Amino acid sequence: MAKLKNIKYLLKKELEMMKAYGQSKYADKKQTQKDRSQAKKEGKTLRERDDINHSKDKIYSYTTMAVYQQQVGYFGDWLKSNGLNKITIEEASNYIQRYMDHLKAQNKSSYTIHTALAACCKACHKVMRDYDIPERHLSDIKRGKNVVQRDKTNEKNNSDLLEINKLIGVRKSELAAIRVRDVEETEEYTIIHTIGKGGKNNIQVFTDEKEREQIRAYIKDLKPDDFVFDRQRILSCDADLHSARAERAKTVYNRVLLEMHNNPDKRDEYRDFVINKFNESGKKVPDNLDKKYCCRGDFRRMLISEGKAVEYDRLAAMYVSITVTNHFRVDTTIQHYLTK
Repeated sequence: MAKLKNIKYLLKKELEMMKAYGQSKYADKKQTQKDRSQAKKEGKTLRERDDINHSKDKIYSYTTMAVYQQQVGYFGDWLKSNGLNKITIEEASNYIQRYMDHLKAQNKSSYTIHTALAACCKACHKVMRDYDIPERHLSDIKRGKNVVQRDKTNEKNNSDLLEINKLIGVRKSELAAIRVRDVEETEEYTIIHTIGKGGKNNIQVFTDEKEREQIRAYIKDLKPDDFVFDRQRILSCDADLHSARAERAKTVYNRVLLEMHNNPDKRDEYRDFVINKFNESGKKVPDNLDKKYCCRGDFRRMLISEGKAVEYDRLAAMYVSITVTNHFRVDTTIQHYLTK
């Protein structure tokens, strides 16, 4: 009988086998929806339908893999500290709830516990709904003092990169990967094509002529295969490029709002643009684009306490969600970008 390896190694190895870099998470999600719909027609129970998931044994991004590897490492260390080092993955799954309770007792945030559970369930082939963890609320998110202090230093040392991403508005890995050939010019737009999470094809759309001129200046005299920006510096810097991405989202949102206010006909143009993009992506077009988006619950109370707006123009936010954040979701764009 082969000697049983330590559980930390087994958990990490199990995650390694789930690598699906470059594969389409969106395609797997659509197939899951299709199969669940068919199962419903066949009279399958909700539990049986929920068990249909073409993404459950796949990890699509390097970042997710790194985070999950770290989390199952912590789980493995906890198991070892409790004399459970030489056990199987199936046996380890019996201790997931106890580990979650341990994290709660340590006053870990609901977001930290949720991430830990997601990693443990992925490695142990379990489902998160079977475990009891605290609910997550956006209002609970607090950035560490050291992180905030480091941001100030990086803002000074990498101010040029932050300014670039206030214009481009993408994730760090996407900014580093932009080549001249990814920049497309049309009569109306300048479009930058990037590959986002899970191999998703994303676009950044620029209509303002000054911004278009800036992008043309960046690629001037470069060859099609050249990287537009300093790739190594971007990947090695610790600047908060995500905050610059949020600034870009707010800039576009406010510009769209102003245009629609000054010229009501513009609303029809933006609505048509949004509808066309949804149709091109094979997504269901929202039927409430002209209805205001109202923040609710704890998140609303947090915004009020900070003196921030709690109502947003849904159409303008959706335009941002398509042309900047690429989420195609108003709630995500408002909660994680426009309110920052």
